[in-house]
Amino acid sequence: KIEGKAKFGDSKVTLWIGDDGLIRKIYNETIVDPSKLPANAKKSLPAMPPFTTYTTITLNPVINEPTIDDSKFFTETNNK
Repeated sequence: KIEGKAKFGDSKVTLWIGDDGLIRKIYNETIVDPSKLPANAKKSLPAMPPFTTYTTITLNPVINEPTIDDSKFFTETNNK
């Protein structure tokens, strides 16, 4: 598990790395303070207090799979 802060804004990032050295999960927590946005961005938003966003991405990497079946990918054709 590796924890750190992003270079920009007020973001905390945590990475979980498996025994195989591959990233298995990414967690990001970002505090957004609308009062710190540029003036042209603020005028298009309603007044609001600071808020926090939370994002978790879980990965299940496949290594050295000879071919990947197209059905594993989302496409507009699959969505119909």
